[in-house]
Amino acid sequence: MKRALVGLTVLATALVLGLVLAPRGDAAEKGPIRIGLLTSKTGVLAIHGTHQMAAVEAFKDKYGTTVAGRKVEFYPEDDQSKVPLGVTKVRKLITGDKVHIVMGGLFASTGYAIAPLGDQYQTPIFVWSCPDDLSQRKRYKFVVKYFSCSQPQHAMAHWLRKNKPQVKKVIIFGPDYAFGYESSGGFQKVFEDMGGQLSFSAAILNDLGDGLVISCINGRQEARTYAKPVQRASSPYNLSPEEQEAIRLALAGVGR
Repeated sequence: MKRALVGLTVLATALVLGLVLAPRGDAAEKGPIRIGLLTSKTGVLAIHGTHQMAAVEAFKDKYGTTVAGRKVEFYPEDDQSKVPLGVTKVRKLITGDKVHIVMGGLFASTGYAIAPLGDQYQTPIFVWSCPDDLSQRKRYKFVVKYFSCSQPQHAMAHWLRKNKPQVKKVIIFGPDYAFGYESSGGFQKVFEDMGGQLSFSAAILNDLGDGLVISCINGRQEARTYAKPVQRASSPYNLSPEEQEAIRLALAGVGR
């Protein structure tokens, strides 16, 4: 968990560098890189807030507090796991602390609430909870997210349809807020869309077994495509039976 959070911190810092080091008028902005961190030190998400702060310290231990000749400063704020307070804290980080980017929003509902502030103040907001609609029906120019809440459930529904076709009904338990709705909805959509033979896998390999395998899930309204790297006929990622068969057929020369 901490390693993933460190990676996101590095990504956010790189995004800020691209913004603040770009020339504006006669010269690029100088001074420290200010990163606002909306975390939850108290409340139901306190454990995740602890991970966030540990990631910041791990970032400092590994990369120091200077990047590309610029000092990096973090401005943590506790939203106490409360959505309205999160909005207040983000506004304070942007207008009061003058941060270059805000990271945070562990509740999907918090992500939806703070997203409009990015466009209002033209300040990038890196939403950690990744609500689906922030890249669909409620897009914002200054909001960045790295995946969607429902995405992990796409793979689960796909696996269930391919490996347990006799299963026709599924009961889903989820939290009664945005994250739960979107996770459950993602599972339901893929499960229902795959009622027929609506997916395929294809491997593109050289003679050494290096290349990639592509899987496509075709639904009634959209298609999702996934690619996994292949080296020597194996992948660092788990391969479905269909993907393994695609690799076997490619190595055998079928389809050439």
